[in-house]
Amino acid sequence: MGGLLTDSAGVHVAGMYQRGLWQAVRTREVEGRRRDLLRHFRKKLPLTSERRAKDHIISSLSDKLLDFLEDNSLTIVNGRSRGDKDGDFTYISERGSSTIDYCILSQGSLQILLDFKVDDQLYSDHHPLVLTIKGQNFNEKKTKREDYNITRYRWSAEGLAMFKMKLEELREKNIPASDDLVYTFNQRILEAMSSAKITYSIKGGPRKYKPWFDKDCYDMKKLAKESLKKYHKTNRLEDRECYASSRKKYLALLDLKRKGFDNEKQEILRNAKDSKTFWKTIALYKSTSIIQGEIAIQDWLNFYRELMTTEKNLRICNLHNVISQNDPILDTEITNADIYKEIAGLKSNKACGPDGIPNEVLKILPDSYILLLKQLYNSVMTTGKYPAIWTNSTIHPIFKNGYKNSPSNYRGIALISNVSKLFTSILRSRLEEWVEGRRVVPENQAGFRKGRSCIDHIFTLTTLIQLSLRKKRGNYMSFLSI
Repeated sequence: MGGLLTDSAGVHVAGMYQRGLWQAVRTREVEGRRRDLLRHFRKKLPLTSERRAKDHIISSLSDKLLDFLEDNSLTIVNGRSRGDKDGDFTYISERGSSTIDYCILSQGSLQILLDFKVDDQLYSDHHPLVLTIKGQNFNEKKTKREDYNITRYRWSAEGLAMFKMKLEELREKNIPASDDLVYTFNQRILEAMSSAKITYSIKGGPRKYKPWFDKDCYDMKKLAKESLKKYHKTNRLEDRECYASSRKKYLALLDLKRKGFDNEKQEILRNAKDSKTFWKTIALYKSTSIIQGEIAIQDWLNFYRELMTTEKNLRICNLHNVISQNDPILDTEITNADIYKEIAGLKSNKACGPDGIPNEVLKILPDSYILLLKQLYNSVMTTGKYPAIWTNSTIHPIFKNGYKNSPSNYRGIALISNVSKLFTSILRSRLEEWVEGRRVVPENQAGFRKGRSCIDHIFTLTTLIQLSLRKKRGNYMSFLSI
């Protein structure tokens, strides 16, 4: 007997493993030993009073099981529902076919039953039993693949030429010298992208198949499914053997493809020269199932409104005593060279913010639009007014752990404008130069500094330990996570 499920409503579902029960069940019903079981079928339940089955073998334990079912008012669902009207086999292999897996429900459970079927799958000789029941909507749901719509950018020689030509056409228009400069820049870029047809949407989200599941696997799976479907219709020995053979070949092919894929990726990991290649390979093995709770928009707004409140515990530092008004590093005008330098370090295939402008566009901007960016950035520097559109972000909540309907159990990933990130990267480079030149940061800090990492501290720590061991003296250390 399989597991027994019980809840507060008194619903009991048991999975039975028993061969040769069908013929005995039908025989005893003909003899009149139905008692109270059939009274449920007068209430328009989705079951028929007569059971049908493809398996006609009688088990010696059938009487004992039937006595147990009748004494406890339990009902076998196999062969009586719309989804299993013929009483399909639940076990099919090259050795034979049988109905040895049963779904047995209590009388109370019959009231919430919608349908039952024997599902088709190829990974086991035993086919799964699928029971559909009435119930309230669950608060947790798996996001379907079709719920996602990810924008990708495809660049062709024709599209690139059209994009640049469209930008030059739009440049001839008057450019306002106010806060609308950001809006104008964004609109021209998006219009040129649309004219060049370099954007397209694809289905994203969780993968349906493993990365090694190729066309060969798909075709073999289709062949095995078709042979199984044919056997269900004909119930002939030769069709069963055909299905068993095609299923065996399909599973062998999956094993071959999986091992080949693993060997190939292991070789890539062994020879990886950079972290990008390493983590890109590791990502192929990560689960892509995305689970999200049903959280109302207002709940998200309330959560982030409280999280982003800056009135409490806010400290404003006065930097006038630290930095002069006209620092030669921090306050000089942003030049074309500054912009080109930061653009050269931009990474491709990165998500863009609400403005929809990807890094790939910034990398191919003509000189005239670099001048426009320089005008925009220097305007922000001189006026001190940060464009309001740059303060907007698209937040993607990523579930961490715990209760899935609590916003606090999600890590919010904020996607901001790449144009604003380019500006802040220029400021970051200047601050790094200023900090390093004035030795503001202590020498023993390695975090957030170019050319330094945790490896430096690991080397220092290892050296200290080796010296202590060599001189046979103790060494005390403390690790703080602040």
